[in-house]
Amino acid sequence: MKKMFLGLGLFISSISAYAQNGLECVVIEKYYISNAADAIAADDDLSNAGYTTGTLPAGSVTYRIYADMLPGYKFQALYGSYDVNQTYYHPLRFKTTTKFYNNSNGNTSPSWTKSSCKNNVLALDSWLSVGAAANGQFGVLKTDDNGTANNVTLAGNSDSVLLNNNSAAGIPLLSQDGLLTGTPQAVTLVGITNQLDVFGDGSIAGDSIFIIDGSISSLNGSTGPASDNKVLIAQLTTDGVLTFSLNLQVGTPSGGTENYVAQNPYAGMNEILLDCYTYIGIQEQEPTSSLQVFKAYPNPVSDILNIELSPSKSNFNICTIRSIDGKVILSKRFGPQTEKSTEHVDLSSLANGIYIIELSNNGFTSFNKIIKN
Repeated sequence: MKKMFLGLGLFISSISAYAQNGLECVVIEKYYISNAADAIAADDDLSNAGYTTGTLPAGSVTYRIYADMLPGYKFQALYGSYDVNQTYYHPLRFKTTTKFYNNSNGNTSPSWTKSSCKNNVLALDSWLSVGAAANGQFGVLKTDDNGTANNVTLAGNSDSVLLNNNSAAGIPLLSQDGLLTGTPQAVTLVGITNQLDVFGDGSIAGDSIFIIDGSISSLNGSTGPASDNKVLIAQLTTDGVLTFSLNLQVGTPSGGTENYVAQNPYAGMNEILLDCYTYIGIQEQEPTSSLQVFKAYPNPVSDILNIELSPSKSNFNICTIRSIDGKVILSKRFGPQTEKSTEHVDLSSLANGIYIIELSNNGFTSFNKIIKN
């Protein structure tokens, strides 16, 4: 598998980029903007369920992300991957500067019925998908929804939620709710343990996902319900600044696969370079990435790890140690570098195992694998 990023900035309702091979790019839709009534309903839902976190601030934006493919292609996986020999490094990241909203009845993928989303704000939950927005319902751009003729809309209920008609989110949910009846593929998690807990119920709302060895997959391949072949792969609700970097794999009409990356394509895996797979919120910039350009030794290491730095290459000043599932174990800031130097990081307290070391500064990130024994 490979990596993908998406380099976009400000948008109004939805945008996409140019075509290359079977995957044209990624479309981002502002699905809904919450108001005070939605916030009160979310607080009530969480309080009744015994949760004190995962609230929905008024003004939160619900984003939907779609893989936009040519006809005949199938979405296969959203993933993070890396090579232990440092030939490629493709983390899957979702991050907000505040928290992602998660409903008390939420899940890491949309596993509820459309009717259960009425009279509450479950429809605004954050999750990952391979086409569905509810059981028996495809998620589609609101502009592709045929409105109330398809089914009753999510909005217009007795609790006065999901009724905000904010022009920045385009078509109101009262008119077209972006759900179409059908049989979307089920989500299959491969190599995923607790990395998606941040998208679970309201008790564990968090601000980021980082995956370097796992995938959110469609085993049979997913196609969009309309001729333009857009497949919903994520819904994210937050009042913070959203950033993400994506890695996608799609199946071709002939039975092959295509893998797309935005940076550091690896020729040995036939990765396709595209610059439209890192999304950057208008207040924040996502660091670019690179392969290993520093030395870390000894490796394996028992206690003190030596990191040899060269300011002519990077001038790194932040060191992050992650577990193999992406969790931050420790972080250390280095001083200014004016000449070649060696920094020291004490790893004696860490359990034996494999770790990823990341060094970053000024939008540049490099990595290495280390073994603690």
